Amino acid sequence: MKINIQICNEFKEYLKNIDINSYINDLIAQDIYMHSARFKKDKTKFQNRLKSAIKGNTISHTQMWNKIDEL
Repeated sequence: MKINIQICNEFKEYLKNIDINSYINDLIAQDIYMHSARFKKDKTKFQNRLKSAIKGNTISHTQMWNKIDEL
């Protein structure tokens, strides 16, 4: 996909150290993820973890990373 962007002269100074291609690619990747089945699965998993933490069910930092590594 090819995207053409025209940047207003007022903002060129602010954007001179930013890789626009990388920025746009990151936005596209985020959008794809946010509309994917994987996101829906991850969102449900994180919501369940949040509910559990709110109830007071917490685990240690090490246990948390062990669970993440299992994914």
